Amino acid sequence: MRVGIFSDVHGNLQALEATLSSLEHRRVDQLLCLGDIATLGLQPREVINRLEKMDCKILLGNHESALLFPEKHEQFGIPKFLFPTIQWCLDQIGDFGLNFIKTFAMTEKIILNEFYSLLAFHGTPTSNFEIFDLYNDDSISETQMFFPNTNVFAGGHTHMQILQRSKTFTFINPGSAGSVFSGGPRWLVKISRMISDNHAASSATGFP
Repeated sequence: MRVGIFSDVHGNLQALEATLSSLEHRRVDQLLCLGDIATLGLQPREVINRLEKMDCKILLGNHESALLFPEKHEQFGIPKFLFPTIQWCLDQIGDFGLNFIKTFAMTEKIILNEFYSLLAFHGTPTSNFEIFDLYNDDSISETQMFFPNTNVFAGGHTHMQILQRSKTFTFINPGSAGSVFSGGPRWLVKISRMISDNHAASSATGFP
């Protein structure tokens, strides 16, 4: 099975369309989004409407949790200065968007073939605001104990592209489709990065 993985669209419709177009040309069997689809961008409602119509598995990011429980936003790693953007996003997506977000799972397991099985999540398998520790053997072993026969992991959240292989597992982070962070280490082996013009998407939305 060929899985097209993307993450952290953050309300950027133009970037989402570029990503989906690229994946369409790659003839994937399943689309998988690792979460954080709506907040921080100018078009959260349009992004939700686009994804809701697609056969795409979507996981619950920490920003989705903040939309569902805005009073607990700091518990999900959302700083106070970003809270106005959470409120604005809630106004944009309405009940329809919230009900759609409620369908998102924390994890998704996909059998790739007879040898490889994928476990996907936003941050870690048990938290959507923590960061998966690639260099902690105990953490990897514990994850594989709770999710047996899993040897490929995919996570988002950091907005940094990573492809890390070891003898027992492969970890993939596709980076952010809609809100790329600059700086820091990154590995770009067989990972596509979408470029979009955010200024072209600007409009009189009242975005704070």
